[in-house]
Amino acid sequence: MGLLNILCTYPKNGAAIIEELQRQNLAISFHTMIVHGEILEEDTRQIAENASVRIIDRFGSVETGPLSVNCPHGPWHHQFSEVALMETKTLKNSQADSQSRANFIVTPFYNYAMPLIRYANGDLVELAETPCPCGRTLPRIERIWGRERNMFTFSDGSQVRPDMSRNDYEPFLSAKQFQVIQHTATQIEVFYVADNAEQFVDLHGLTQLMQKILHHDIQVKVTQVEQISRSASGKYETWKNNISQQV
Repeated sequence: MGLLNILCTYPKNGAAIIEELQRQNLAISFHTMIVHGEILEEDTRQIAENASVRIIDRFGSVETGPLSVNCPHGPWHHQFSEVALMETKTLKNSQADSQSRANFIVTPFYNYAMPLIRYANGDLVELAETPCPCGRTLPRIERIWGRERNMFTFSDGSQVRPDMSRNDYEPFLSAKQFQVIQHTATQIEVFYVADNAEQFVDLHGLTQLMQKILHHDIQVKVTQVEQISRSASGKYETWKNNISQQV
């Protein structure tokens, strides 16, 4: 039986597999990782690149099928315009910050069970305004921001889709697993699984980092847990907004 050359999984699963193989000094048999279902965060991208594993980032849903894939020349995506009509609807509070995010609305052409017209599943995207350097003319998605629950909203109405690599937070907190929950406009809680039970946590340094990345008007609480559970579908959300309604 030949080696497995391509791994298709969620991004966080793939990163965990790579790190476990490295921990056990085992060879990584796959050279390419096709990821889907979660936002490809910078931390996962770095883990794959450091292991010489190529990443193909695929965007879509169960209801619509694949809708785009990242360009070989960068992290942005090219839309599969031949399989679906893709539109956007500008967010009501898009003027609150500098990012031009919009709700993604999809009408798939090949849904044989039942027509699906202008389907909005909560995904947020930022469309590119310039042609792709690669020369392709398909419409381009500059960035996929995830679901609305992954956006953090603050007291002045600004919103941030956080992204932070292990290199950013490791000087203050060394963790096997890491998850950040927003409870209120100013209350942030960091859950983590420790590398060892006696490790030191620099709460002051971590708070300063979070304030720089998220918003200056926040307080940070750190909670150690035994395990951070995935959702029923197996997805792992590093950043989650638990505020019941927008500020």
